[in-house]
Amino acid sequence: MDSIPAVYWMIVIALLAGGLTMIFFYVAMTFKELSVTVKESGILVRNSNKLLEEAGETVSIINQSVKDIKENVVDPLLNLGDVLKRVISLV
Repeated sequence: MDSIPAVYWMIVIALLAGGLTMIFFYVAMTFKELSVTVKESGILVRNSNKLLEEAGETVSIINQSVKDIKENVVDPLLNLGDVLKRVISLV
């Protein structure tokens, strides 16, 4: 009875091996879920890029419309105002 029987050592080693196996299993499941999440996020990124491109096109169309209004309406009115200012200053 001076030493611990071999059966107890086998039980301790089996418990340690089982615990290590469970740790590896949980790590593997985490990697599996991570790969699925990365694939889904890739799809979301592609969809958001499409939305950003559409928004950029809309902004450029509006920007061009504002430039056209400025060139065709605001600038002639400013020129007319300058002409009227010069006429008034002469009178």
